[in-house]
Amino acid sequence: SASSTHAMAFLAWATGASVRIGSASIPYGMSWESDGNILYAQTDGIWRVPSGGGGKPEQVITAEVNERLIAPQLLPGGNYVLFSSNRAGAFQVEMRSLAGGERKVVVSGGRSACYVPTTGHLLYVVESDLFGVAFDVERLATIGNPVSLVQEVRLANAANMANYAVARDGTLLYLIGGQNR
Repeated sequence: SASSTHAMAFLAWATGASVRIGSASIPYGMSWESDGNILYAQTDGIWRVPSGGGGKPEQVITAEVNERLIAPQLLPGGNYVLFSSNRAGAFQVEMRSLAGGERKVVVSGGRSACYVPTTGHLLYVVESDLFGVAFDVERLATIGNPVSLVQEVRLANAANMANYAVARDGTLLYLIGGQNR
């Protein structure tokens, strides 16, 4: 279960007040989803908790032994979670249904994945370079070849997460720096 040593709190922008959502250890990425839940990655897997607070966190994907799951995001339709995995330095972008079942590898060697609904693209980092590729959310598959978008995106923390974010309108924000800076 989630550790209670650190509390997550998110700012409720409408009222300006902080709302305690739940307890968690240091997360390896989180996303506030349109379905009213927050997904966050812990050392033991990916968890979901209601954004209004008061709900019990539920583990939706369990990490395998010696694996770290990173940067979860709910794909449009609300049935699949996109995330990155790291097994002994071997990264890949994966997805799995919230209903369970097998995990599907989407991009071998990728990390810090993000689906951008405004453009229909999947973004991910290989080493420290950001790539984009068209993504069909109905077929849950990439379309065509990836394109290099940015070189030398800064990586941070023990999970080597890439420091970039995409706004709802598709605007990209990133830190320059690569792996060794």
